[in-house]
Amino acid sequence: MSAERNQITSLDEFAFNGLSKLTSLAINDNLIASPITNNTFSGLSKLSGIYFQGNKIPSLAGDAFTSNTGLTYLNIQGNKLTSIDPVTFN
Repeated sequence: MSAERNQITSLDEFAFNGLSKLTSLAINDNLIASPITNNTFSGLSKLSGIYFQGNKIPSLAGDAFTSNTGLTYLNIQGNKLTSIDPVTFN
């Protein structure tokens, strides 16, 4: 799924609820300034790639990707990250 360059400013918790077959998500080059929480991508166990470079995301929660068991690629470059929980990538 691609939602690139759409001036999206935030991602609500459970925003992708019901999209359990989603394998790739590109939301890069938006204006997303909300933190990535444990519920942002919950239920997306088939998600293998998340592309959200070029946003304004300030932080990643420690359990942000725990339900994304198939995740193999994550691009977060070009954000305004000031905090990444130490257990985020365990």
